[in-house]
Amino acid sequence: MVDGLLGGRGSTVTWAPLILAAGGSGVLGAMFDSLLGATIQAIYFCPSCEKETEKTLHTCNTPTEPMRGWCWLNND
Repeated sequence: MVDGLLGGRGSTVTWAPLILAAGGSGVLGAMFDSLLGATIQAIYFCPSCEKETEKTLHTCNTPTEPMRGWCWLNND
């Protein structure tokens, strides 16, 4: 009985729809993550180096200023 459900001997289950659904979901998830990062992820500005960063303290140890995005939404 279980063999038939999992695609064992005598099963007519095709795996293509499941594989396509899983792959498509992964691609959509990655695209959504990129969209969030490009639009509402917190971005800060280092006045010392004049560079954008995702950190509140830049690598030069200068506190950064918020530019855009939601402060609680970061890459961590």
